[in-house]
Amino acid sequence: MNIDVILKTLKLDSLGDAFSKLFGVSLGDVAGFLIKLAISIIVYVLACKLIDRIVERIMGNAKKKNNDLDTSGLLYGTSILRFGFRIFLVLILVNFIGIQSSTITAVFTTITAGIALASQDIVKDFIGGISIMLTRAFAVDDYIILPGISTEGYVASISMFHVILRGRGGRTLTLPCGMVFRTHVTNMTAEGHWLMELVVGITYEDNIQLARKVMLEEAARDPQVMHERPPEVILNDLGESSVNLMLLAWTSKADHFTAYWRLLENIKVALEANGITIAYNQLDVHLGTLEERGMNPVKVNVNTNAEKSIADSTAGRINTNANADTKSLASTSGGGGTA
Repeated sequence: MNIDVILKTLKLDSLGDAFSKLFGVSLGDVAGFLIKLAISIIVYVLACKLIDRIVERIMGNAKKKNNDLDTSGLLYGTSILRFGFRIFLVLILVNFIGIQSSTITAVFTTITAGIALASQDIVKDFIGGISIMLTRAFAVDDYIILPGISTEGYVASISMFHVILRGRGGRTLTLPCGMVFRTHVTNMTAEGHWLMELVVGITYEDNIQLARKVMLEEAARDPQVMHERPPEVILNDLGESSVNLMLLAWTSKADHFTAYWRLLENIKVALEANGITIAYNQLDVHLGTLEERGMNPVKVNVNTNAEKSIADSTAGRINTNANADTKSLASTSGGGGTA
């Protein structure tokens, strides 16, 4: 049985007529829809690339004209522009495909309601991103510490929903904006520079003035220490086993850790070269009798009368119990003889 026989049996003129009666649309309409869909996908991909280039060029020109513009604000604005252009492009292409505007509105409303109910965290992150940009608690390239979530690092970018931190060793940390905004943030580089606080402990026998001089000389030699604000050494604390001196020196954001590690090593070597000992926790145990150390032992007098009274009382209770047991045995023996 061939196709013509089947069509005549079903009283159909062609395969297109069969498709129309089965699905309610003509085969030509389906083909036209698929063609428009393919064209829309191609246009969307090309247009997104073009939009990204245009937005980057606009932001780049704005940065060149005004170097004081906040980089984090530019990045955040770029992400919003890209998102907005993509939404506008989708609406145009959907209309080109032939979907009615009323249908688009209904679908968009349904999707929005579903997202609002099922994705409350996304809304919180979006609001958190806006709040971060308005408060300007930190910007790109700042080093921030988030003690509430035990995280720290350089701010690499701030987008609509995420804050990306650049950690040591090439690590990147992606944090939701809502989480970052709700936690306590310590910005170590808010003034554009970073104050180094390097603590070194010396023994109580060492000369504080000499140690301070050595530490300042090493800070003056370091090429990454800023000398616009002269370094200083203060007495930070009198510890249990050490006198703690703190070096205060300013560095740039990028050079802080490199300068800190290098200065820490150089200061240790220089202090030891000048006969100053780096203190560490230790416990000294001195052995010997009290007489050898010039101390008189304390003699404790024991009350022998109290001990004797306790002993007599215990013996009396033992004798009483023994007499009671003897009388009980005698009574039992007498009862047996009478019977």
